[in-house]
Amino acid sequence: MAWICFDGSQVWRPVSTLTDIETKNINILTEIRRFGEKEL
Repeated sequence: MAWICFDGSQVWRPVSTLTDIETKNINILTEIRRFGEKEL
């Protein structure tokens, strides 16, 4: 099972317990990091 740690927290949660909104937020943050690091 995959686990994820949210930015700014030490709380690790199994991916299977994430809500749809949390999953979307993670995907958005990942895309921002991947494509926007140099621009930010």
